[in-house]
Amino acid sequence: SLLDALREAEGATTTTTTTTTTIFSEHKGSDVEGDKLVSIEQSMKLGRSYYESGNFDNAFNSYVKVMSLLLSVPPDAGGELSDLDWEALMTHCEKHEMSQARQDLTKMALFGMAAKSVGDCLADMYQFEAAKDKYHLCLAVREKVYGKDHLLVAEASLALGRIYMAQALLSESEAAFGSAQTILLGKQAVLAEMSERLNVAAFHAEIDEEGDDERVNETE
Repeated sequence: SLLDALREAEGATTTTTTTTTTIFSEHKGSDVEGDKLVSIEQSMKLGRSYYESGNFDNAFNSYVKVMSLLLSVPPDAGGELSDLDWEALMTHCEKHEMSQARQDLTKMALFGMAAKSVGDCLADMYQFEAAKDKYHLCLAVREKVYGKDHLLVAEASLALGRIYMAQALLSESEAAFGSAQTILLGKQAVLAEMSERLNVAAFHAEIDEEGDDERVNETE
């Protein structure tokens, strides 16, 4: 969910209100920023509710509003945010919105998740070209925020692959699915290695415990 992306970007496990409030931590005394925070949370909830009920058009509008509220500087091109292509929006974000500050990374994590949600709405309305554009934006933002081998990057690639498949663009679909598979297999290898290390550690701990028991028996 959007809030999960927000928590992961911050490395936090706090509640919804506490976590989301950190986006605007520099403006705690500002009523304007407080109102913006409320609008973001309301739009997120509305978008999710509309989407789950099959009202994709209203869900689309709610998630686009989230994206717009998260930008501290309006795009230079003007016009509707949803009409701007992903490359223009990404250029804008890299210039005005992205830094290594945790607050900016958190905002962009949420922005990327909102972009994917917009893409989901468009895909369910069979607007595949527009959906593909927002999935590209989500992918680009997530690569910047999380790195190219993150599971959320794989999720964006899978979404792109499904759109390419719906358009019968099989080579592009295969490439997108392949990118996701590479990430997933890499994570699987890491998990397998961690599991092996845990098994070895548990084995040695069991041996040490048996040795301690034997020494106790000898002293008795």
